[in-house]
Amino acid sequence: MHRMIARPRRDASTSGDIGSAGAIIRWVGCALLCLGLLGCATGGNQPEPEIIRSFVAEPATITAGQSATLKWHVNDAREVSLGGLPAPAGWSETSVSPIRTTTYRLTAVAGAGQTATREVTVTVDEGPILAKVAIDPQASGPTLPGGFLGLSHSAAQAQLLMGDPSIGANPVYRQLLANLMRDSAGPLSLRIARDGTGDASVPDRSLTTALASLHQEMSGIGEGVQYILGLDMKQGVPGLARMQAQTYTQNLPAQAIHAFELGSRPDLFVEQGHRQTDYDFAEYFAEYQLYAEQLQEVAGSSLVTTAPSTAPGSESAQGEFAEPAQVEHMLMSAFDVIGEVSQYPVSGTEAACEPAHLLQPAMSTRAVEQLHPYLQVARRAAKPYRLIEVDTAICGEDAAASDTFAAALWLADALFEQAYAGVSAVNVQSNLWAAEGGWDPQGLFHVAIPAQQYKVSAARAAPPAEDAFSTEYSLRRVLPQYYALLFFAEATARQAELLPVSVASDDNVKAWATRDRQTGRITIALINKDRQAFGRVRLEMPGYTRGEVKRLTAATIETRDQIRFGGQTFDGSTDGVPLGVEQRERVELTDGVLEVALDAGSAMLLRLGR
Repeated sequence: MHRMIARPRRDASTSGDIGSAGAIIRWVGCALLCLGLLGCATGGNQPEPEIIRSFVAEPATITAGQSATLKWHVNDAREVSLGGLPAPAGWSETSVSPIRTTTYRLTAVAGAGQTATREVTVTVDEGPILAKVAIDPQASGPTLPGGFLGLSHSAAQAQLLMGDPSIGANPVYRQLLANLMRDSAGPLSLRIARDGTGDASVPDRSLTTALASLHQEMSGIGEGVQYILGLDMKQGVPGLARMQAQTYTQNLPAQAIHAFELGSRPDLFVEQGHRQTDYDFAEYFAEYQLYAEQLQEVAGSSLVTTAPSTAPGSESAQGEFAEPAQVEHMLMSAFDVIGEVSQYPVSGTEAACEPAHLLQPAMSTRAVEQLHPYLQVARRAAKPYRLIEVDTAICGEDAAASDTFAAALWLADALFEQAYAGVSAVNVQSNLWAAEGGWDPQGLFHVAIPAQQYKVSAARAAPPAEDAFSTEYSLRRVLPQYYALLFFAEATARQAELLPVSVASDDNVKAWATRDRQTGRITIALINKDRQAFGRVRLEMPGYTRGEVKRLTAATIETRDQIRFGGQTFDGSTDGVPLGVEQRERVELTDGVLEVALDAGSAMLLRLGR
């Protein structure tokens, strides 16, 4: 059986007017006949109104793995249900992906108690087996570290997003964070990076006040937020980093600071003109130690830093800038100061990264393969490993796919790849405005802000020409990668256990599995990154009898809007709360075997119970 809850449609159709006119004509005709020929009293019986005006399936015939849309128009009803579960009245629709021919029943109850029922049938051709998935429920795996998910903002962009409390804090940003924190274990980490051009300033009061305010307000949601605070090293002035750290420690509560990031991308200092051409890792480490001594005078023995914040494979005049052996020596020499190993993913080489390129299997696995030697170093030193500024630049700097649905499918898969590989935490890049001006296509969400907030910020980026400002904070758009974070957060809720999975498929289909450590329920994430292949996914799960499906869908992988997760969307939302009623499908297993339909370019979460 499928559980489907629809979201009201906002459009109208002339068929409703025609139907209404027809009903009036019929009523008038009956009344005249009654009065003129039969002489009945005016209080006689009158025809009942037509409650369900229409109920159709488009298309009515599909192949397993494809989707059909159920559309209906219900008039003046106080209760509506689809398949026995609540559904909206008015013009409404919902997408369904049945695995076999299914009849859907729509029931409406009018205010006076009249009940109307209609049915439509979606005929399903069997179609191909897209993938076979096997999971041993007795197997065990590693636990996802607390605080795995995080975001990364530049300092000036963070100030824009959070809002100056004297002007008004940004409730939309807070709601979007709360959506991610609902099922999380551990605080959400917010990395506040120094300006990429080498900002030589000390954080001003508007930034530190915004950080303190957000930390306090989010403390009641999950385990709140913590900051990784970037300190300048590019200028070569240890006293500057010291003043920046001192400003943060004096204006933020100690529990708000997770760590300081001392310098960012030292492997690019020469290229950016901040060091001589013979600058190498040995010189960087010597500088790092000098800076750390200065910071210890401010933070004391509690000082924790992340390092080295380089990208694997980055070259210097002497070869690779930070080889694994050099990073390991640094960790052992500064063991008490370096709390986490931090690195950037390697940027891709595609001239223009299109959606199809981004969904190639290597785009999800490449980062893990390049990071593997450094992950081993971190394990030997018993240090967490953090991946920072994760975005579609892993495919190419000019990522045309960065704000398409392909980015959502890519990121959802990449996060699982990184978690399974042993990455301890990930900070996904998300700024509001691009450095070259306009909305940032690599961002997670676009929010219009009061103009006064821009005036007091230190933002250097030019605001978008349109829709950048409003009298109040207002959500303009949620980008596809944000849906991926919601997808991953739900699949791994409460530090889930990561289980081994076996997948057999000739197409670009991935499967991941987790077990909730509190309830024991297993969640399977199925991600179809193939833009054409669809069909049935056969799952073997001995001992399990039932489940429910929640889908992540869009029209195509190139789509930039009309994305839905469990039937809900942020299209049209102004406050960061998704619109629509959550939609799930109930499924049943027979002898531990289940088949579900998976459309091309889509994903689903399948939660199983015994």
